[in-house]
Amino acid sequence: MDPSLQPLLRRLDHLPETFSEIREGVQKAVLVAEVDPEMALTRARKVLESMVREVFERRLQEPPGTQPLEGLLQRLFQNDHLPPVVNTYAHGIRELGNIGTHKTRQTITAADINITLSQVISVAEWYAQGAPGNPEPAKKPAPKAPPPDSPRKPPAIIPKGLRSFDAGDAKFFLELLPGPRDDKGLPESLRFWKHRI
Repeated sequence: MDPSLQPLLRRLDHLPETFSEIREGVQKAVLVAEVDPEMALTRARKVLESMVREVFERRLQEPPGTQPLEGLLQRLFQNDHLPPVVNTYAHGIRELGNIGTHKTRQTITAADINITLSQVISVAEWYAQGAPGNPEPAKKPAPKAPPPDSPRKPPAIIPKGLRSFDAGDAKFFLELLPGPRDDKGLPESLRFWKHRI
């Protein structure tokens, strides 16, 4: 076993006993990391998906059904059930898990495995805080509306990679456009075409 993975296994010891399935999933990923790095990434993604599906059902009070992991993550994040850091980790784990599953021509390095497994454990630590029987992770109080003359805080942008935008991205899509804006926040470039059409 790669010695750099030992600290990760020690972090697993801090998870409550009720998380044996998560612990076993990560341990299996660590064990196969040297022999089959792609399988380690796939196992990490599988552990993530089990946690996300449970959080989705518990927090949104609806079954996840056959929705893809990406869609579940987006809904949880948009409804403020995933902290930004956890959301970022989850998307990274998902992407690398897809690489491992589909065996692309990309080379998986020991660093990829280490980072992915570390992020899975970080997500598991967050997950353990809000598990049934544990208190919900503390939510930040809702921000007060900014004064009219203060600069607007841009909404969180969800990394999409090469995937296309969809209706769920409407909250931040305009923030991606550069340039000056009118008093309603509409970029000048869009306002020009809106008036022309």
